[in-house]
Amino acid sequence: MKISLKNLLLLLLLVFSSCKSEFKKEILVDKLSSIENGLPSPHFNYRLYLAIDNNKILETNIDLLFELYKDEYSNKYSSLKDFLKALFLHNEVVKVNDLTKYKGADYLINFSEIDNNINLKNIEDIQKEYLKAKNGQFLLFLTNLNSSERYTILYRMFEDEFIITLNDYVGYYSLRKYD
Repeated sequence: MKISLKNLLLLLLLVFSSCKSEFKKEILVDKLSSIENGLPSPHFNYRLYLAIDNNKILETNIDLLFELYKDEYSNKYSSLKDFLKALFLHNEVVKVNDLTKYKGADYLINFSEIDNNINLKNIEDIQKEYLKAKNGQFLLFLTNLNSSERYTILYRMFEDEFIITLNDYVGYYSLRKYD
């Protein structure tokens, strides 16, 4: 009986934590999918990181995803919110071919290889090794990292429910947990 009760408690904890995680992603999706006067989200400064179909990481923002939704995915998803939710929960993968027409336009599109050494680390190790904690957030400075390392760190942190913005004036990314 004790073993069964322990297993039941572990199962309930797992279910609760997965619901909590999905709820937090839902908060971000709600923020990003808010459209005013036909314009995309006012949260355009958030950096978003997605694994795409060629095993690379895409760094972008909501402006590109809004255009991609309108041009390529609106027939599959009834709303931008549904499209974003599918992306963030890994039910949809952006195809690199769908992005080619946006290159050269004024959209944030950066690609990078995944650094497997960093990708295999747990979040706590990434935080200790690469990030500086400051005032309830983390900072990732651009020095001493190649693009593959930087984007893999940012991708992993985004996956762990961090909102990421770039301060290109000072030269660092600011990372904070979802509100």
